[in-house]
Amino acid sequence: MKSDTIAVHGGYETEPTTRAVAVPIYQTVAYEFDSADHGAALFNLEVEGHRYSRISNPTTAVLERRVAELEGGVEALCTSTGQAALNYAILNLADMGTNIVSVPQLYHDAYAVCAPPAEPGHRGALCRVGCTRRDRQAD
Repeated sequence: MKSDTIAVHGGYETEPTTRAVAVPIYQTVAYEFDSADHGAALFNLEVEGHRYSRISNPTTAVLERRVAELEGGVEALCTSTGQAALNYAILNLADMGTNIVSVPQLYHDAYAVCAPPAEPGHRGALCRVGCTRRDRQAD
């Protein structure tokens, strides 16, 4: 498929009840479980499915599959804010005691995520390094 087609139709299969070809926008917070055991299995990540819209929902799942397909990836993760995306990125990259080197132009609140530890279990430290075009000489 061409990337234009993937951007419009990727990650979605026609919904069997309505036969809609466009992704529906699911405006719900909660999802019905088959049983209490099914609900527990969903929350324990033992089975696939949606349990609460802040964790996942069908509309976002299509977007994630689409982005992964466009980028040639296996999976994608969509967040509702840049701060959430930054937090996921830092927490997944940094182990205990890791240093992350960045440029001063990094979003300011990124430093709050890596501020000096206030409690045990702090992930690491963020170190600013100056990097400007002035460092280069003209030919």
